[in-house]
Amino acid sequence: LPPRPIKFTPVRADPYHAIESQLMLTRACLEVLAQRPPPATIVLTRCALVDRDLELLAGIDNALLGFSLPTMDDQVRRHFEPKAAAVHRRFEILRRAGALGVETFAVVQPMLPGKAERLADLLAATVDSVALDTLHGTHGAAEDFAAAGFEMAADAAWQRDRLAEMIELLSDRGVPIWSGELPPSARRAAVM
Repeated sequence: LPPRPIKFTPVRADPYHAIESQLMLTRACLEVLAQRPPPATIVLTRCALVDRDLELLAGIDNALLGFSLPTMDDQVRRHFEPKAAAVHRRFEILRRAGALGVETFAVVQPMLPGKAERLADLLAATVDSVALDTLHGTHGAAEDFAAAGFEMAADAAWQRDRLAEMIELLSDRGVPIWSGELPPSARRAAVM
């Protein structure tokens, strides 16, 4: 089969889950990919441990690093993602990756409470592109969304309004917005 982009994403388990610090499985995979890079290597995480592998990522042709950043508010982050890296730390790592020449992106999904303008400003100053999407069911997080002060985030109308706001804010700042499985450059690389 022709080579395809390789994605390390937290759909089932984050590629930088805590056990990665001991087992180094994600790092071992990246080391193999550095020897024979696919059209694109995409790492999406919520964890700061990826900082350890930034130089390795920088050595892989067409490597991309993204963070899930559904909010700018660290109290909201602690409520929904208590074991994930602090918001400021995610931005710090994205800035370092960008300085090393790694293409960066953010995924803002679902829409969560917090200062939308501040999030848009930081995204515009830090990442190469942003994927946006709304909440698609609360699944195992129903209690989180039912907690006082967060109920509105489970409302489909609130999600749509927040999405529209983020699209406008990011568009005004010239940030490329995408949807789907792959960032724009990874899609182009896959076609080539």
